[in-house]
Amino acid sequence: MATTVNIALHGLQTIDGVATAVGDRVLVKNQATASENGIYTASDGQWYRAADARSARTLQKGTTAFVQDGASNGEITFRFNTMDPVIGTDAIDITGDGDALLRADLLDEDDMASDSDSKVPTQQSVKTYVDGKVSPRYTTEFGFVDDGITNNDAAWNLAVASLTQGQILVTVKQHATHNYKFFAVGDFTALAIDATSGPTFTGDFVYNYGTTNIKAGNLKLLNTGATSWKRGFDIVPKPDNRRPKETFLHAQNFDPAAVVPIDLSNASLERIAWPAGDTWAVGPAGAMQTATQASFDLGTIATAFWYGAFVPAKSGGEYKACWHGNGTTRGIMVRTEAGYRIAYGTTLAEAVTYTTRTYGVGSSSASLPSVMNNDNQDGYRLPNATLGVRIISPTKFCFTLNGIDITTQQTTASPIVDVGMVVFQNPGETGSVVTDNWVRVDNGPAPVPNGQRILIFGDSITDGVNPGWPEWLAWFLQGSCGLQVDYVNNIAVAGQTAEQQDTIMAGMSLSGYTLAIGMVGTNNIQGQTASFPTVMQSIINRLANAFIPLVVAVPPLFYNRADAVRNGAVGQNSVNGGFGSYYRNVIMKTIADKAAQGYLVGMVEAAQAMTPALAYHLAWNATGMMQTGAVFDNIHPDMQNRIAFAFALARKAMALLAPPYDKSLPFTAIPASWYRNSWQALTTPVFWLDATGRKHLDGIINTAAGPTADGTQVLQLPKYMWPQRAQWQPVITQKANVQSWLDVTTAGVATAYGVDATNKFIRLGDVNWD
Repeated sequence: MATTVNIALHGLQTIDGVATAVGDRVLVKNQATASENGIYTASDGQWYRAADARSARTLQKGTTAFVQDGASNGEITFRFNTMDPVIGTDAIDITGDGDALLRADLLDEDDMASDSDSKVPTQQSVKTYVDGKVSPRYTTEFGFVDDGITNNDAAWNLAVASLTQGQILVTVKQHATHNYKFFAVGDFTALAIDATSGPTFTGDFVYNYGTTNIKAGNLKLLNTGATSWKRGFDIVPKPDNRRPKETFLHAQNFDPAAVVPIDLSNASLERIAWPAGDTWAVGPAGAMQTATQASFDLGTIATAFWYGAFVPAKSGGEYKACWHGNGTTRGIMVRTEAGYRIAYGTTLAEAVTYTTRTYGVGSSSASLPSVMNNDNQDGYRLPNATLGVRIISPTKFCFTLNGIDITTQQTTASPIVDVGMVVFQNPGETGSVVTDNWVRVDNGPAPVPNGQRILIFGDSITDGVNPGWPEWLAWFLQGSCGLQVDYVNNIAVAGQTAEQQDTIMAGMSLSGYTLAIGMVGTNNIQGQTASFPTVMQSIINRLANAFIPLVVAVPPLFYNRADAVRNGAVGQNSVNGGFGSYYRNVIMKTIADKAAQGYLVGMVEAAQAMTPALAYHLAWNATGMMQTGAVFDNIHPDMQNRIAFAFALARKAMALLAPPYDKSLPFTAIPASWYRNSWQALTTPVFWLDATGRKHLDGIINTAAGPTADGTQVLQLPKYMWPQRAQWQPVITQKANVQSWLDVTTAGVATAYGVDATNKFIRLGDVNWD
């Protein structure tokens, strides 16, 4: 409690309506002799200053004291305002020019909407008010119709007028088209939009966002003020063709995959009943491990159980291992807090079974397509193969067999905790089965979807007349880059300009193409076409709007024909060479602008990709002979240069096509099941995993009735939030002049220090760990 008037500093008495007891802490702030102000311990005799409030340091300016009880001062925080006070001599100012908040000055939850100029909201009233105001609204409330025909202008305007600041408009799918048509509205910066349902906005004034092509997550249209974007807004998160790319090269651009051995001495050996078990038993009989392997004695382990060795999962890595020895049924598994996913098979059949198990609910199974062409491919039977699981994000994965995907990308409802190799004991089996040679391939690019359909455009440099092109491009993509190319359509025509190639594209269907590669400009340089910058914009926009990643080659600056003939060489009629630099820079600037806006485009300097002879403008020697045989004439490179050119384009294409691993987990409210000892959420505390895989906690938690002594457990974190090593994380509490922290063990037990019966709040303040 805290005083309201001058008091005698001895004997038990009533302070602010509360009878004191021996040992109570009292904030004395109204003494006639101001040097007596401070924090005291109540006694039936003489009162003395509290042990932690007797020095200038502990009563320094800025120190705060929270008053727990009292008719006037209860639940109010006061501040000390005297700099370096000499205790017992200097006047100690506590209220600080009326900064202390009285209960009458506070608003409760029902008064928040009154917009009072003289009253201050309590923390709880703010929480209640905000929670009530930021609840999402839905398109169905305002009459939106997603049939691709109905005019949604009025519905949009009604939503804009109705939603308050901070609220999100959630799109609800009602029709198969899921297309919201607008006739006049084109500026969607007024609202944040949750477009998880994947709608498309269309209309004469609407940029086609193609939201069915965005990555998992919410789509929000946010006003960025960027004039380069139509209507000046951005898309969050980026669609696949609007993904930001790294600017600088580093080692991982060339060899991004780091192979890491896995120490199995730290693996967890566990078992679970099949098919309906929900509880895992650790350390089962018959299971053994060393640093290099885990083994299971089939004669000892029980039948009708899956036995496995498990290691923690890390996003952005692929785990690989194999089985050998006895035992006919083997597989690989990923586990979450809610269940597991498993791919398994037997040595007697080529079929692979994929099963999803949700604890307490049930299981579902399906047969996966076989990767074998006949029964003689024993190495592709699942029990004999190298098994793998690629952890794409905290909730996404893919099973592999001998490096080949055997599932599509799978999504779990909760984050993946660990991965393991598992074996099933069939009746009558004996001997030992061993899993070993575990590795994790870290930080490599996520796999590019196979079955690429490539569109090539341009002129005589990229047409198929001269040998080595475009076959080399497909070969490099398939051989060096490991990408399956299903189809290549080359529409390049010798002598054509960019305008002519753009016209061909406008008249054809671009549906189904997954990559476009081309080089235009040489014939525009000769013809001096003023529309070239506009046409380059048109080509890039046409492909980008069709969600086709684009690699553009910048042509070299060629010799004129007269120069070539004068030096005794074959030459093309390449005129206006003096204007070539301008056109080259138009191409580069256009690509740069689109890349900066997030379009999935890339550029290759043809001269830098080819041999030095071509880069140095096809020099001839004094006798009139070309110094190198690496050129065909003054414009067209020979096969050697085309090979180098194709390889450079293939490498750039892979850089565009390979999506980065998404290691992050969105902000999510801490579930009630995590709290312990009556601790609870106050201001919507959240958790998340960032792109580096670090775990984060933020927000404020408190307790009304639970224990508050130091060492009280306040949270029990799930496995995917467990730190790799014990943590000591500083936090903020209301206990004055006391260092507070959150202790987190490697088993996810979070205990609080710096709290007590009068300090029941913890501000987590983005505590985080690996």
